[in-house]
Amino acid sequence: MPSHKSISSHVIVLAVAGLMLVISAGAGATAALVITGKQIKDNSITTKDIKNRSLAAKDLSPAAKKKLRGAAGPAGATGPAGPKGETGSKGATGEQGIQGLIGEAGDQGIQGLTGAIGPAGQQGIQGLTGAIGPAGPQGIQGLTGLTGPRGLPGVDGVNGVDGLPGISGFEIVSPTPVAVGLLTLTPTTLTAACPTGKQALAATGGTTTLVPNIVTQVSRVSPTEFKVMALPTVLGLTANNLSLDLVCATVAS
Repeated sequence: MPSHKSISSHVIVLAVAGLMLVISAGAGATAALVITGKQIKDNSITTKDIKNRSLAAKDLSPAAKKKLRGAAGPAGATGPAGPKGETGSKGATGEQGIQGLIGEAGDQGIQGLTGAIGPAGQQGIQGLTGAIGPAGPQGIQGLTGLTGPRGLPGVDGVNGVDGLPGISGFEIVSPTPVAVGLLTLTPTTLTAACPTGKQALAATGGTTTLVPNIVTQVSRVSPTEFKVMALPTVLGLTANNLSLDLVCATVAS
């Protein structure tokens, strides 16, 4: 039985009232007797004064109910899974992660198709006039023809016009060759002039060693003078010289 300290006042009153009714009935009393809580001395009602199993849970105070609680029993079996909950709202965007390592280089792709042929480029500028080639060897003299029959005497012809002025005193003028510039693309020039009283009839010139990367040109400067010009197209060529031969003669006026 719990101690009397945990029993509320109205529970004690009920218990005492019931006890007095029993005493009164046994004694054959004919008059009713009512005892209140004020008439009961504190701490005078003990467990032997209360009938066993006569108090209900509602007759106990909250403090007494707490002390009546036993130890927690074993955990029950796990219940069935509940229904799936609704999808939650989208969370906030997380911070950007650190940059990953550079991946390995992929395999080389297959070669693309050949592109279409582009339009033709513009025509290049005309090159310089080539050098005059050397004179060919003289041909073999032909056979003497048969003597023809004697012709009839002809009539006297009219007097012919005066002939062209005669040419005499042929001379070849060859100035000292000059070196062709190897470290520049500017032209190198060599000039030759006939002596006083003679005219320039023709000229030939070029490099002493024929190479494909030097362009040469011979041109007349005046009636008595010619020049030759050499233009390298590639830098750093081997050493080469430029020469000129001028044909001079006296022309009768």
